[in-house]
Amino acid sequence: MMIRVCKMFRQGLRGFWEYQITEPAHRRHPIFSFWDKRKQSRITFDTLDFVAEEGHFPLRAIHITQKKPSWRTEQEIQTLCNILQDLDCYRNYAEPLQLLLAKVMRFERFGRRRVIIKKGQRGNSFYFIYLGRVAVTEDEDGSSAFLDPHPTLLHKGSCFGEMGLLSTALRRATVVCMEETEFLVVDREDFMASKLDEEVQKETRYRFDFFRKLDLFQSWSDEKLWDLVSMGRIEKFSYGQLVSKDFVESSFVTFICKGSCEILRMINLGTSPSYYNWVWQHLKLLDHMPVTVHLN
Repeated sequence: MMIRVCKMFRQGLRGFWEYQITEPAHRRHPIFSFWDKRKQSRITFDTLDFVAEEGHFPLRAIHITQKKPSWRTEQEIQTLCNILQDLDCYRNYAEPLQLLLAKVMRFERFGRRRVIIKKGQRGNSFYFIYLGRVAVTEDEDGSSAFLDPHPTLLHKGSCFGEMGLLSTALRRATVVCMEETEFLVVDREDFMASKLDEEVQKETRYRFDFFRKLDLFQSWSDEKLWDLVSMGRIEKFSYGQLVSKDFVESSFVTFICKGSCEILRMINLGTSPSYYNWVWQHLKLLDHMPVTVHLN
């Protein structure tokens, strides 16, 4: 009786054995799902959507961005939104705006020296950098970026061009690729159709109000202050995250809107007289003997 039960049990599990053996060979990236109490729905997390070669934008996500915005499903929009959480500038937007952006953005890849935005032209697109670097220059062809030892650079997680979609003003700078670079692009037509301009206006108004409250800009006119707002952007940093490796050489001026940070200076202790004075004082306190005794 016991033998018969064991045989039946083994036969019943045979299908599971075959699944366990063949499934890893068929799919190396598992699918997870969990119940979201806030949204009252089940969220599926397909790790295959996040697989990319050497940090490139995932192929699955590229296929989604090739669809018209009206053809993208809610699940596909959410997938893009999840992937783009890796970008600081995208993550800074409120969740409703993130979903609107994910619905309309398209993917582009350009090579080194490709001019993305040309000074003096009207802005038609808003760009998120997913991979690579671009330089911001004052010349029209961007050639100065390859001659300047310290060009103004934007890296993965940065965005540019959004202010150009809010007005008919001409671009004030040129943006050129320093290497092969991947972008998520939002065009003016989709930007306006999805009412993204209203959401971005709220962001820019917040920046204007912040600068207006600072004593440093009390004497500035509104027009001049709006020019400053158009050149800035909001970035969020987590606890312990590096803000700037060397702010002395940085091309940006940073204003702290909320929170605090520490400024650390790296010095050569071997050439610091104050360090030697500190050491001598502590050596003297060890045994209350003159410092010259320790030096000998």
